[in-house]
Amino acid sequence: MDLGAQLRLARMAKNLKIRQVAQMTGFSPSFISQVERNLATPSVSALKAISEALGVPIASFFEKVKPPPREGKIESSDEVVVRKHSRKSLVYPGSNIHYELLSPNLQGRMEFLYIRAAAGVGSESYYRHEGEECGFVQRGTMQIEINDNTYTLEAGDSIYFKSTSPHRWRNIGTEDLELIWVITPPTF
Repeated sequence: MDLGAQLRLARMAKNLKIRQVAQMTGFSPSFISQVERNLATPSVSALKAISEALGVPIASFFEKVKPPPREGKIESSDEVVVRKHSRKSLVYPGSNIHYELLSPNLQGRMEFLYIRAAAGVGSESYYRHEGEECGFVQRGTMQIEINDNTYTLEAGDSIYFKSTSPHRWRNIGTEDLELIWVITPPTF
């Protein structure tokens, strides 16, 4: 099910009108309506605000891919393996940014992500939240702005920063950008 339809169902399940969600989030009713119809793509921060207003964890928008049949022993609850074909994923409609959850869920102390972004795309607005982040550029070239500093990272480079600092990023290369990212505590 697409993101807009999921948001609409979550809003209707709470018996909320678009106008009420708009008031709760500070967005216009027109924007909320466009998001629900997949005519506008919310940023991660906008999706977080909408999901909080609806009382739904943002992680619920990650699509779980059906895993292939298990082979061999079954892992214990302390040793959870996430197979490459069974990762939960999230693609914002029209954004060309693809997120895959590498950790089994968002119930632990960290969020472990694989992010793929097409050339020229990234986060539109600055994010700021509690916690810490670190990332590793697996492929491509990324520009990340933290506070008043701008860094260019290439394949093999990594970064660590406090998430309370305003930050945003963009793929400034000509090929897909592939990142391994860890956020603590989980923000999705």
